[in-house]
Formats: sequence, C-alpha cells, structure tokens
Amino acid sequence: MRVGNSILGGFAAAALFLCSGFSSGAQQLASLPADSKIVTGELPNGITYHLCANDSKKGFADFALVRKGPVDPFEARYSLAGLPGFYESAPFEFLARHGIGYDRDGYIRYEGDATIYNFRDVPVTSVLDTTLLMIFNIIDRHPETQDIVIAGDISTSAVVERMKVLSMMVPQRTPAPEPRKYVWEPELERPVLVSADGVRATYKSPRTPVDKMNTAQPVVTRKFSIELGIIAKNRIERALLSAGVPFGRVSVTHTNSSQTPGDELYEFYIETASENGSQAARVLGAELSDLCRNGASVAEYQEARNELMSNADLILGGTAGEDSTIVRRCVASYLYGSSLASAETVKGFFTSKAMKIETETSLFNNFVAAIVDRTTNLTLSVPSASDAKSFDEGWKNAEISDDVKVIDFPDTLGLKTTPYKFKLKRSVSEPISGGELWTFSNGIKVVYKRNTNLKGRFAYSLMIRGGGSMLADMTAEQQSKLPEMVFCNNIAGLSNYAFHRMLTCNGIVMNPEVSPVALSLSGTSPSSKLGLLLKSLLSITGARQPQSDDEFTLKAENYFTSQFSHVSDGYIILVGDLESDNVKKLLMQSVAGFSVNKAPVTRNGIPEMPASGVLLETRTGGPESILAERTALVPFTTERLLALRLASMVARRALVGSLAPLGWSIDVKYSYELMPVEAMKLKARLIPAKEDGLPDGISPNNPEEALAALRTALKTMAANDKELSGLKAIVLAELKADMNNPEFIVSCVQARYSVGKDLVTNYADKLGSISVGDVNAVLSAIAEAGGKDIIISK
Repeated sequence: MRVGNSILGGFAAAALFLCSGFSSGAQQLASLPADSKIVTGELPNGITYHLCANDSKKGFADFALVRKGPVDPFEARYSLAGLPGFYESAPFEFLARHGIGYDRDGYIRYEGDATIYNFRDVPVTSVLDTTLLMIFNIIDRHPETQDIVIAGDISTSAVVERMKVLSMMVPQRTPAPEPRKYVWEPELERPVLVSADGVRATYKSPRTPVDKMNTAQPVVTRKFSIELGIIAKNRIERALLSAGVPFGRVSVTHTNSSQTPGDELYEFYIETASENGSQAARVLGAELSDLCRNGASVAEYQEARNELMSNADLILGGTAGEDSTIVRRCVASYLYGSSLASAETVKGFFTSKAMKIETETSLFNNFVAAIVDRTTNLTLSVPSASDAKSFDEGWKNAEISDDVKVIDFPDTLGLKTTPYKFKLKRSVSEPISGGELWTFSNGIKVVYKRNTNLKGRFAYSLMIRGGGSMLADMTAEQQSKLPEMVFCNNIAGLSNYAFHRMLTCNGIVMNPEVSPVALSLSGTSPSSKLGLLLKSLLSITGARQPQSDDEFTLKAENYFTSQFSHVSDGYIILVGDLESDNVKKLLMQSVAGFSVNKAPVTRNGIPEMPASGVLLETRTGGPESILAERTALVPFTTERLLALRLASMVARRALVGSLAPLGWSIDVKYSYELMPVEAMKLKARLIPAKEDGLPDGISPNNPEEALAALRTALKTMAANDKELSGLKAIVLAELKADMNNPEFIVSCVQARYSVGKDLVTNYADKLGSISVGDVNAVLSAIAEAGGKDIIISK
C-alpha cells in the first residue's frame, strides 16, 4: 500500500493538467483565486476578518469567532455567562431572547487546537451592534489574534467601519500560537468494531500539506473521491443485487482536510440488517479488493467522470450559498489555509477535459491504490466480529464478473418514442408562474416559464390528478410506500437499477410523490437533457414491465396503470433555463406518446381528520430528542398562509428563548396542509446540546422539563407591532427570492392545478394587509390545537 509522499506527486501532476490558466509553472501549483464576494482584512489591533454579503436570508446573518490555541472549555463557556457591558442579562440570555439559538454542538465547538463560537440567524436589523460588542468582549479575554467571520444580509463596508471602532477598545493582539504539528501515523493493524448499524469500512490517509491547501491539489482529491464514490457505489450495489443480499442503501463519503484537523477519511457503507452482515461484508471485501488490485478500466472511469460533469451543478449547489456554509469555508481557510475559491472555479476542475482519459484513469487508480487496503489504515465496523472474516474471504477470493466491474451506461435507444407529432392548439398566459399554458391537440397541457435563475437547468413536474384518496383498498402504510413503487419495475427494457443509473448519469433528478389528490414525478434536469427527460417520462407512463406479482405490487400497478392512462387529466410543468421554440419542438415530438383517456376519473371522498387533544408518547432507542407537533384545522386562504409563515418566526423566537437556557437546541418548521383537510401545522424538534458547547452553568435538563418549557412557550407566544414590521420585510424578501426559484414556482403551479389553491398571486399586497391580530390568531389556534408530543430516550 502506498500512502504518503508517494501519491502527492500524482496529485500535483493531475492538478497541473486540470489547473487550466491557474497554474504558474510546470512544477508549481499557484493559489486558486478567492471568491470575489468574500472580503478579508485585518483590523488595527491585529484581529482578522472574513466578511461576505449574502442575500440568502433577508435580515439575518451568521457570525463566528475563531481562536487558535489549546482549548479551554471552562473558560469558553464562562465567557457566555458574563461579560463587560452585559450587566442586566448574561450574553447567552441576550442571544436566546433574540432567537439566536444553536445546534447540537451548542454555541461553541472545538476542532483540534481551535475554539469556534457560532451565532446563527442573528437578526442584523436589530442586534448587529450588540452582537459585535459581545464578540469583541470575548476577544478581549485573550491576548492572541483571532478571526471574525460574518456571512449574511450585511454591508461589508459598514461592518468593517463598526469593527474598527470596536477594535479601539481591544489592545494590540499577539500572534496566534502555532498549532501542534500534524504527524501522519499509519496503522498496520485493523481494528474491528461491532455495531448493528450495517457494514462500514473506514480508511484514513494523510491530510493535504498546509502549503498545498489553497491550490488545485485538494480540488483534485475531491474530484477523485467523488468519482471513487460513483464507481464503488455502483459496483457494490450491483454485486449485492447479483448475490441477492438485501440492503437499504450504499454510500461512499470523504472527510477532507478542510473539515477536520486530523487525517482524511474515506468511508464505504452498506446499510443492511445484522443477519445479512456476513454476506454484505464479503461483497464489500471483494469489491474493494478488485479496486485496489486492478483499479477502474478507462471506460469505467470515463463514465464516472461524465457522471460527475453532468451533476457538477448539483454537487456544488444546494447549500453552497447558505450563510452557514460560507462561514464554514471561511473558518476552514483561517484554521487550515483551505481555498476560498468560488463554486464556479471548482466546477472548472470538475468539468475539465485537459488531460487524456488514459492518463487521468492511471492517476485515479494510483489514488485508489494509495487508500484502499485489506488491513492497513482501515477500521472495519460489522454487526458481528465473525463478519470480519467474511470481509477477508471476499478480499482474498475476489472474482469480480465483468457485468459488475464495468458500469454499462444504460442504452437510451430503447426508451419510448412516438412517430407522430401533435400540434400546439392553444397558448394563453398562466397567472401563477407568470408564463404560458399550452394545450396540444390531444389535450395534453404544459405550463412553461423561462427562468434563467437556475442556470443550465430547469425544474419540472408531470402531475396527474387522482391520488391516495382513490386507494380505499390500501392501508396507510402501503400508501406511504407507494411512491417508491414507481421505479420498482423494469422500464423500457431497462432494469429499475439501470433506469436509475441512466437518470443519474445524465444529471436528472426525479422524485415520485403520491399526495391525497395527485401523482407527480418532479425534480430538476440539465437543460440539454429535456428530450431525454421526456422520453423517460413516456417510458415510465407507457413501457413498464412488472417484476413481481405479490398483492401489494399488483395494487400499485393497477393504480399507476389507471393514472398513466389519462395524462391529459394533469399538467407537464417546465420552469427554468429553457428556450421556448426548442421546448415546443420537443413537446410536439413527445406528447403523442402519452395516453389520453377522456372518460371521467372516479375519485373517492376525502375523510375528515378529527381534532384531538395533545397525546404524549415515549419511546426508547435514541438518539435522545423530543418531537412536538400541533395541527389546527383552519380553512385555507393565502392571507392565512402568510400569517402562518410570520407566526412560525414568532414561535421560533419564543421557543429558542425558552429552551436555549435549558441546553436544548430546537428546529421549528411549519406547513399548511391542503389534504386530507385544510390544516396548519407547526413542528418542533428538540435535541440536547453538548454541555461543553453551552454557557457556564447550563446543561441539558431532563426531557420532561424541556417539554414543559416548550408547552408553556406555545401557550404564551405572541407577536407585537414592532416585531411584525421587521418580520414582514423578511418574508417579503424571501417571497421575492422564491418567485425566482424554478422549483418553488413548480410547487405553486402544482397546488393550483391539483387542489385549486393560489399560494402567491398578489402576495405583496396580501402580506401588507396582515395585522398583529391575524398573526396572534394563528398562534392561538396552534396553541389550542391537538397534536402529539414524543419523548425519545436512549
């Protein structure tokens, strides 16, 4: 096994090839350009800062204070219990009172020789100055330089000026202590852990050298690790299926040098029941053995590379623009010297074809061989100690058949098409999306809206009316499993696995859902794959071959056959970076393939959901938490939906204020259910925080006390005029952003044409009309509503 300096040359070579214009020389890797949105600097007293103006959450920002040096949890906790300038209340009481809560780490977490204070969702319109004052008071307790990180709805220039004034109160700082030197310590013996949580192989490898952290090398490591995940995951899944081993999921994850001060980690995981541990371990051993010894073929690696390129926007998108993610990147840059490069810069490496595929495959195989081994630097976790022997047997006797080793890119020629073309019959404006409603000559209806906010991609849905309310012969549990049955059959000659692979390899995300009133297939896709998406939808609706004849499968197939026979009783919704003429052309070639049944569809009535009191349930078998839900039966209006959105923010502030001083983190979510009856829901999840991350004197109370505090807060929460105006500004900004989000627009169109509800028309005027009384009426309805509280203990 080659772990250490022997592989660094390969990384550097790959980085130089993929670096495009960023490399300054044949033997040297230049630093990557930092994201232009991130402002860095140093205050006169030596304190440094990273600031990022980000509009993802209007009116809020995330703050962090990072200190290098030996950690002292007692001192760190004590600083939140009392500071100069906080005489009437402790700092943590100020935080809780303004709804500034924490996650399960508490306000403070520790990474090696570093202490990190996190203050999330700070309402900057009201407490920016006080939060900065608190941070500078904490800084003043230590003579060393520290780093302030802020990302959110801020003016970076204004914040810098305020920090310069506050820095006058803090004497000149001394240089931060050098961190303990990282030492790579290889392990030749393999620890075996016994856990019922499936089969897991975790490899460690040396972290990236500090002088390489801001170069292309970590990006190339990340690229190879993603491609390793693609190849290994698909090999393992196919081998499990071939061997008939039941499993829930397979995952491959990489913990890199920007996430930890220690070794890098690669985890290969199979979720399966304990009784399948031996078989799963044998499969895992065999697959890892072949990857180590023989690597990937050029064709196999090329397909993995193509899949990464197709999904680069999804991998680099998601939470990349959230305040908390930006803060984490800045903290990693300060602690470990990692890159602040933008997602677009990283994407350039992921999608580069500067290197010959044969050369890149060879470098990738060197990368894999340097990590994967039977015993060295490996920790094995299995349901039974004897399962480790099965892993070794699989490794030793690995004979991987070609149908598992080679990832066949599924042939799309077999997907359903039609030789006929149907013309566009009518086009009118569509009020919910702001786009157009097209009706084709066979009755198929399409909502189309051009929106370039999701650059190079679009959101879509095939929604057909008629959902769970039609299924009187199915239990509630069966109905909950119904969506996953959409992909349980062969489709257009492809196995369900191959069909999934075809979608994933092309960057298409597809999520089936069966609501009480509709069936939908929704997701996102690259704009260039619209034609393939339409063929896939045609194949799902008209080219299915059942693999099983058990009772539930037959019931599910009867439902899907019925639904897919009347696609005209629904809508195709396309919102995103799509050019109108091309969309019309592809639709004219596709809509004739959908089945159209103009006979009326029989729908059963939807039963009333009875209101009830609050039920208390206790469970054992952690993780320890409290789940609370309140459901108020209230007829829907757009104004009530907006009032509920405002009420949820008031509720979060009230619940954080009550529970943060007790040591419990809280997550609050709301929803307005439209089926089976119209009802407002508020859900709260409470998790005890780590004591060393909480202010001095606070430790998580027992669940009964936390639940009592939650119930009291629910009964007493109320909005006021001063608070409401600020919350309205936040919601208005969020709604404006939502209306530029193709996926949100699709969901609004679905609501309009499945249950007849308009969620957004004239939202600004309706929001402006909401009074404190309207919000408090919602809060009262929730406080008096029935629901369930669940205490989960370890």
